[in-house]
Amino acid sequence: MNEEQLNTEETQLLYVIKSFDHLAFKLIGKLAATFDCDLDSDHPFGKLIKRSNNLWKGDLDEEYTYRFHGGHVCFSEKVSGQIIDVYVTEKKEYGTFSYSNLKHYVETSSALSSILNTIDTFEKLEQTILSLEEKGFIVGKRLFIYVTFRLTKGEKVKTELN
Repeated sequence: MNEEQLNTEETQLLYVIKSFDHLAFKLIGKLAATFDCDLDSDHPFGKLIKRSNNLWKGDLDEEYTYRFHGGHVCFSEKVSGQIIDVYVTEKKEYGTFSYSNLKHYVETSSALSSILNTIDTFEKLEQTILSLEEKGFIVGKRLFIYVTFRLTKGEKVKTELN
């Protein structure tokens, strides 16, 4: 199936997911470069997660702050308040998202908030995500009651946002 065959909700949400993926990788790359973290290592952000060295939160640059919590790093855009919560436990899969962190990303992104007019309930968000998974645009990972998703490898290559 190709993108032209998607309905309006699926098209809009796929754009949001690609936007999330692009920004997550951009910010992770900047964080790794700033603190000389090797993204090929097993625990690239180990030295930043420790509370003892006060590197677990701070300013990434003029635009963003960062804060590690659990298996995530939360980036916050200083002016707009846009928040993107990025998983750092999935090696090199920084565009991985859950229902809730994708919803929060949309709610805090003024450029993307119009999607809330179309996908206006959590149930519709869940239904649309599952439809994109069924159609092969994203891949889900289920662990007990916890579910995460990421773009399929082909979708990463095709996105105009990269």
